Amino acid sequence: MNLHVSRRIVIPALLVICATIGLAQSHLRPFPAAVTYISSGTVYINAGTSAGLVIGDTIVVLHKPSHEITLVIAAISSGSSSSPYTGALSQIAVGDSVFTLHPVEKPVPFQEQASRGPADTTGARNSASGQFLVSTANKRVDLSAIHGRVAVQYVGAGQLKGTMNFSQPSLLLQLSSQKLFGSNYTLSFYGRTYYDFSPQYGFYGTGPRMKLRLYQMSISSTPTQGIGFDAGRLVSRYAGGLGQVDGAQVYLKEGNFAAGALLGTQPDYTNSNLDLTQQRGIVFASYGWGDLFANRTDLTVAYGQQLHQGRFDRDFLYLQGSSRLSSALMLYESSEIDLHTINNGVESGAFNLTNTFASVSYFPTDWLTVNGGYDATRAIYLFDSMKSIADSLIDRELQQGFRGGLSFRLPLHLTASFDGTYRAKTSDTRDSRSLSGSLRSFSILGTPLSLGVRYSRILGAYTDGRDISADADFWVGGSISLNARLDQYVYDIVGTAQGYKTTTLTGMVNWSFSRKWYTMVSFDQVWDTTLDSQRIFFELGMRF
Repeated sequence: MNLHVSRRIVIPALLVICATIGLAQSHLRPFPAAVTYISSGTVYINAGTSAGLVIGDTIVVLHKPSHEITLVIAAISSGSSSSPYTGALSQIAVGDSVFTLHPVEKPVPFQEQASRGPADTTGARNSASGQFLVSTANKRVDLSAIHGRVAVQYVGAGQLKGTMNFSQPSLLLQLSSQKLFGSNYTLSFYGRTYYDFSPQYGFYGTGPRMKLRLYQMSISSTPTQGIGFDAGRLVSRYAGGLGQVDGAQVYLKEGNFAAGALLGTQPDYTNSNLDLTQQRGIVFASYGWGDLFANRTDLTVAYGQQLHQGRFDRDFLYLQGSSRLSSALMLYESSEIDLHTINNGVESGAFNLTNTFASVSYFPTDWLTVNGGYDATRAIYLFDSMKSIADSLIDRELQQGFRGGLSFRLPLHLTASFDGTYRAKTSDTRDSRSLSGSLRSFSILGTPLSLGVRYSRILGAYTDGRDISADADFWVGGSISLNARLDQYVYDIVGTAQGYKTTTLTGMVNWSFSRKWYTMVSFDQVWDTTLDSQRIFFELGMRF
């Protein structure tokens, strides 16, 4: 494996590290992610479990300096995740920066926001909880009681009239409390217990069919000045790239400066159990200047080590920067640089870029949004445990890519957007690229109906394909959202004459039928060249 960074990679990466920095606000934690795709009813971002996210996490999408959309992760993989969203698509765009809330703020009940209608620009419906969430820039709630949600869920996939390849009912509990028992401590908990009915259950591991997954359980103190700490299963707000850690973080804040350390172990992501064999430690320093909500810049530099049963496994530098250079221009960057590698079986010093992520968002006018970004990833080699962690699908060498997009707000409630991606070839793959365009109409003829179409041309590393979709949203009485989407993806595998086609019809209903109770149902019918199947998701919950 070639672990050296060529000049054509190092130069742009160092420029990004030195010059690129995204928005930072007192209640938002910078996070190395951006919106990558938007469909009616769903927003996708390029961060998943490897970045410390879990289902139920709250994220904030920043579309403009004064407009934030709060979402909840509903589906996730190692490198991406998606959130239900039934607000106005003119208020969100591909390339928008993603942040995490800290501390978690109490949402405003749906009844207080229902009069704003489906295309309200100051709030967005959270489909997972069935309520409106307003911009945290417009609403602050000092929470002194425990709040959260409890729900029953069911997820199934396969053939409803035959064998379900995946069938899993579950019970989840999510809660948070600031000012716990009148103190300055914050308690966070998110867990899920489930029973797996899948016939192929044995293929996925051993143990009982009923399991408990613990995604987060931590207690923290976050003073504006002085000593702060976090303990439990947590993600560092100063070095989010480490992912989840079972341990503790202590830091000192003095003016604009903060410094501290994080020590702990890496949890087992497959079953949420403790894994004491992988230890992590990091020391960090952070400095920020400027107004909290305008012309703000924050920089973090950290040094980290990973140990395997107490023996050296990896060390690296972590760099993170964010900046709002003006009311219309926002930048974000995060990078990891490995400090050791192996040459001919011998460990030696190095300065190898492992991964970097940069994004820029520009809002020159109310009708135009411009965004762009760069990312590069490389496989990480662990010395003692003799493992290679793939930071990309293909771990042979560094993968670099570029992305960009434009969104236009047009008269007559129309929005047009265009976005594209490019990823450089590797030793055994070709260049991959995509180009997409979409058109959406809101509040057609003054009704709560929205329609949209999207077309994408995708030339992947191994496939050539075209994707076209159409969707519709309709609101009933301000509390029920109906969504339908038809998507068809036709593609060929490079080097073969075989063609494939996948058609998916999706229906989704979100209903907030009281201040506390909500439900969400989603059903997919998939017609595929090789096998037709169905997917179903159901959640019935109560907020408290």
